[in-house]
Parts: sequence; C-alpha cells; structure tokens
Amino acid sequence: MKKMKFKHTASIRQQLITAFIITFFIPVSALLGIGSFFAYYRMKERYTELTQSEQRRAASIVFDLTSSVYNEMDGVVIDSQLSRLFSEDQDISLNEKRSISSRLGQIESETRVFNIRIYTNNPSVSAFGRIYYDENLSKYDWYQKRIDDSYAQWVTTPMPLNRIQELPCLTLVIRIHKPGDAFETYLVCPISYNYLNNRINSPGYYLMMTTDPEESFYSSQYRTIGQPLLWNDFDGTEFSTCTGALICNGAKALAALGSFRPYTTTSMVYILAMDTEASHELAMQQLIFFVSILLISAGSVVIMLIFINYLSKRISIIRNSIHEISQGRYELMDKVSGDDELSQIFGDLKVTADHIRDVDREYYQEIIQNQEMQNRQQQMEYKMLVSQINPHYLYNTLEMIHMQASAENAPDTATSVMYLARTMHYALDSYSRQSVTLSEELANVDYYLHIQKQRFGDRVNWDTYIDDSCRPEQYRMLPLLLMPIVENAVTHGLENRLEDGHISIIAEAENDELTVSVADNGNGMTEEELSKTVQRMTSTGLDQPGHVGLKNTYQRIRLFYGEEYGLSVTSKPGSGTIVTMNLPFGSKQKQLFSKKVQEGFWDNAGKSD
Repeated sequence: MKKMKFKHTASIRQQLITAFIITFFIPVSALLGIGSFFAYYRMKERYTELTQSEQRRAASIVFDLTSSVYNEMDGVVIDSQLSRLFSEDQDISLNEKRSISSRLGQIESETRVFNIRIYTNNPSVSAFGRIYYDENLSKYDWYQKRIDDSYAQWVTTPMPLNRIQELPCLTLVIRIHKPGDAFETYLVCPISYNYLNNRINSPGYYLMMTTDPEESFYSSQYRTIGQPLLWNDFDGTEFSTCTGALICNGAKALAALGSFRPYTTTSMVYILAMDTEASHELAMQQLIFFVSILLISAGSVVIMLIFINYLSKRISIIRNSIHEISQGRYELMDKVSGDDELSQIFGDLKVTADHIRDVDREYYQEIIQNQEMQNRQQQMEYKMLVSQINPHYLYNTLEMIHMQASAENAPDTATSVMYLARTMHYALDSYSRQSVTLSEELANVDYYLHIQKQRFGDRVNWDTYIDDSCRPEQYRMLPLLLMPIVENAVTHGLENRLEDGHISIIAEAENDELTVSVADNGNGMTEEELSKTVQRMTSTGLDQPGHVGLKNTYQRIRLFYGEEYGLSVTSKPGSGTIVTMNLPFGSKQKQLFSKKVQEGFWDNAGKSD
C-alpha cells in the first residue's frame, strides 16, 4: 500500500501569525524604520559637522603657526642679507656667522622650531655653527621634495631628534640664493612636534597631517607618525574639504579631509580629522531604539501567541493523526477536546483509520504468500543450475582419462584415477551440501589441475596465492563456484599453448568483498571475442552455446548473493585472460546468510564464521 505524503503547506498557526504580522508589524515597523532612519541621519550629520569643525580648527592652528614661522624666518633672511653673503666668492666673516647662528638659536629657544640649519654648496663658505657646507645638496630629503624653485616651501622630511632617532617634521625650506646664482643656499626650519601636539591635540579625535600622500608629519598616535594618511582622497584644490567613512584601528570612523595652502607658498597641507567613537555611538543609539521597540511590541505579541497556540494545538492533533495514518500507524492515542466541528472531524478520522488497518492486513498477507512462492522458485532454479555442472564435468574428466589411457602405457594412470575419484567425491558430496569452505574449493581445483598436468605435461602449470585476510579455512561459499572458471582457463585459455602454460589463482579480501581471480597466459581474446563471451555468460536465455560453466556460475552467484556480485572477464590478444569472481565478505556475508536462513534457503550450518 502506498503511503500518503503531506505536502508542506502553511499551518493555521502560521497563517494567523502572518495575518498578525501584516496587520500590525509591517505598518508599525515601517513607521519606526522611517523614524529610525531620519534620527540616524540627523545624528550622523551632527557627528560629521563636529568632525569637520575639528578639522577646520586644526587647519586654523597650523595655518597660524606656519604663517608666523614663515614671517620670522623671512625676517632673518632679509635682515641678514644672507643672499648677498652666500653668493660671493669669498668666505663670510666669522662675526657674521656667529651673528646668524645666534639669531637662529634665539628663535629655537621659543620651542616652536628646532634644529634650524643653513645649507650651501658654495665652496668659499666654511661650515660654522648652524651653517653647513655640502657640495651635493640633492642628497637631502628636503631638497628632493621641493615642488619647484619657489622662494619658500613647506615639506615633510625626517629630522634628527637626537643621535639615534629621526622623526618626520613639517619643515620650512627658504631659498636664500637668487635665481641664476652659481651656488645654492637654503634655510631649513623644522617645526617641533611637541609644540604642535600641545597646540593641536584634542581628546576624542584622531588627527593626521601631511604635505604629500607619502608620509605624515603629525599624528595623534605617536607610533603612526610617518605613515600615509588613512584616507587620501586628495583633489589638489586649495581649501578643499571632503567627508566620509574609513576603517581606523579595525573600527569604522567618520573622517573629514581638508587642505590649505600656507602663507605665500606653493605647498599644500592636508589635514585628516577622524572621530573614532562616532560609529560606536550611532550603533548604540540604534540598538537602544530597536530594543525599546521590541519591548513595547512584546506585550501584544505574547497575548496574540496565547490565542494562536490554543487554536493551533487542536488543529495540530488532527494533522499529526492524519500523518500517523499515512505512515501506516493506525492506533490514534490523542484526543481533541471540545464539542465542535474539530472534535467531530477527529471522530470520523478514527473510524477511517480502523477500516484502513483491516484492508492493509489482508494486503500484506497476500504479499507474504507471493514471497514464499518466489523463494521456492529461486531454490528450484539454483538446484537446476548445479545439476547442469556435475554431468558436464564428469563427462570431460572421463574423456580425458580415456585419451590418456589410449595414448600412454604408464602407471601415471593410477594417479589420474585417484585424483578423479577425489574430484567426483567432492562433486557428489557438494550436491547435498549447502556450503563449503574456500580451502575445500581450492583443494578440489588442485585435484583437477593435477589430472590435467598428467595429461598435458608442461602445457599446464599453476600457482595459488591466498591472502591471509581471506581466512580460507573459515570462509564459506557455494560449492563448485571456482571449478568451472579453472576448467575454462585450461580448455580455452591454454588451448593453443604447447608448453609453459600457466594459471594463477589469487584470492584477496578488502573491506566487505572477496575477489578470486583466475588468470592464464594463453593467446587471449580480441575485443569482439571478449564481447561475445561476456554476452553468452550474462545472457538469461537457454539457447546461447559455449562457456556453459561460466554462464552457470555467473547465474548461481547472482541468484544466491544478489545482482551486485558475479563474474567479470578481461582479456587482450597475446596477454591471456583473467576471470574475476567477487563475493560478499565480512559483515555483508553475515547479513546475507542471516537473510537466507530466514527465507529457508540456507541453514545455520552454512553460516560463515
């Protein structure tokens, strides 16, 4: 009887919940979602404005600082007439050098700047104090980063803090020489990081500054000084500003990037201000908002679910009872309370279940009877196949002894008769036995091959390899399965060999399968011959001539063990032929024998150890 299967459809409970969601949650959620979006948008705008304000504050401080430093350094250059002193072909006087160094030292004492130096490649000027002579000024980083030959420029360049440490600094580079002079002289004035940090640092914001995209001269986090800006969306225009989001230290942050051109220079200073707490604060506000919504909605949801569960519970009892009937279980234990349409439906369902149970009982009784008839038919077919082998083998053996006795006049005939007696005894004994061990089957094959050896001499040789895992003394199988395969190898495989004929018998067990291969070194078969042999072996018809032993063995294995087991044949011209028999082993063999015992086809004596 075919079992009923319920298609997956929405339950009454799901339909009621869906109606509740459509009429309550969707409108309310839409309103709350819109409100949440505008609240979040306004809060984000506020945080963005604060970040932009922080960026502008920092830009204003840096602009004032660069302007004041520039004016002071410009005053030094103009007052001292440095361009005249360093462009002459003679060295400037010691007093002038002392005056210049003293003036620069006074400016350094104000702590805004440090390590002010004058560099020249004029060979007439000797180094003294803060004046340095170097014929190759291009090796200095500040020299390479100049944009053009402007009078003054701001660059980011490493400056020594002490003997072992350098730090990228915002540095003013003023060209002292005149255009066209033979020699170059520059005043280099770095701004102190500590002074800049004291003026510009603001709790809650992360600032980075640079004059180019490569490295920063200032960062709120000391360890990131010298690194590129985390966001470098430069557009190259003066006083440009852009805002957005970026990842800072693994967290999302709001950022504002701005730029300005320092006083009377062609340089650009870029300032990035980041609020690392804004995203967290926005997320927390959203979380608080949605939690409040859930708490408000919880009361109405609980009341609605109580009513839905009461109704759906009664419907579920009826639905589960129908499912039990569809699975063939007709004893309905549940009961639908009440005195309404649902309880009446359940009463009618129980009457229907009792009727189906009676019909199924009659149906399965017919199936059992048909199965018993099928088992008896299989047993009869099996015995018919066995009976076809014994006369065939007996005839071939008697013919062989007749030919040997006619051709020879030797005592070897007695040996052949002995082996024949043993094989006949095994064959007759196997007819009444349901199983034999693999060792017994191999011994019978050995008797047969000795007889053939007596007849054909060096034309028949053999060896046997049995893997220890096969347990040949314990493994039980149907009798006379291996003999037809070996007989086929001698009769057909070695038919055209006059000497050095050889047959190999190999038994191996792996996982849950035993394979026994019989290989000969005969002429083999072409693809067409192999195809015909396999077709005759696997054919179920009775009119296929040739290879009767292989065909009967193949059919016996499939009838008894199942269609997944049987024989396979491989062959190539000049390479011989291999016939492989596969049988169940281990747990699969035990399961099969247990099944055959229950069917009455096999008794306990045939069970493998």
